[in-house]
Amino acid sequence: MNTYYRFFSITFALLILANCPMMAQRHFFKRIELGASNASTDVALLAVATLVNSLAKQPLIETQFRASKVSSDEDLNNYEGVFNDNTILERIGTWGNYYTESDEYKATSSEYFKTDNVHLFNHITAGVKLGYLSDYQGSVNYCIYGSAHYNTRQLKQQSLALRHNVQRLQIGGGAMLVLGSIEQSTRYIIEGGLRYNIPAYYSNTQNIGRSDMVNAGLSSHYGFRLSFSSGIAVGLQFDCMHYNLFKDESIAGKKNKIYEGGLIAIFLF
Repeated sequence: MNTYYRFFSITFALLILANCPMMAQRHFFKRIELGASNASTDVALLAVATLVNSLAKQPLIETQFRASKVSSDEDLNNYEGVFNDNTILERIGTWGNYYTESDEYKATSSEYFKTDNVHLFNHITAGVKLGYLSDYQGSVNYCIYGSAHYNTRQLKQQSLALRHNVQRLQIGGGAMLVLGSIEQSTRYIIEGGLRYNIPAYYSNTQNIGRSDMVNAGLSSHYGFRLSFSSGIAVGLQFDCMHYNLFKDESIAGKKNKIYEGGLIAIFLF
């Protein structure tokens, strides 16, 4: 449960920080980011973000639905979805009778749609962006910010039946180009930045190889969103890891980078 305590503690601290009096400055840019790769978890975070944004009377929190691809020479995959261990296609393809060494039994629907903490919290990220946002009357504005995120990710290695729990602290910064004046109802935002990933925690289901397993390194972040004056913004994002996540090649081969994309949403009703 330590992972969940970290997540909620960081989120609570960021909420307090973002609502302190200094945040009311005109040019002070602040965003709290909450993201998940499980659809059910993402919907819950979106509901929390919408409620907090409405109470704060400003688009303070953005949520992200994140899907990723692991570039690996071995069989390292994301531990994702609400389905237990296998993908939906594998489950549907094997629906019916299951055979074991001793007997035969009929699988129930609950086994196919089993959901537990491993799935719901497969990939969670919480972070904050703080910086300077220009506010010119012209058609172009900009923003420069620093960022800090805590990223938890669980991966599965099918050949050895291992689950890897990797947690990283991401420190970095970026810039945004805002196309559209402050009077316009619609503005386009293009974002780019770099983050340095620092290993914070690692474990696996066999409790072996805890130390010196995860590398540190840079990843880049890109985003595009459409922002409306009513406080609604939607868009796309992409994150690219520029280093191998694991030092041990037996886990994922010589190449084990993570490429991640997803949807961004900010709602203020």
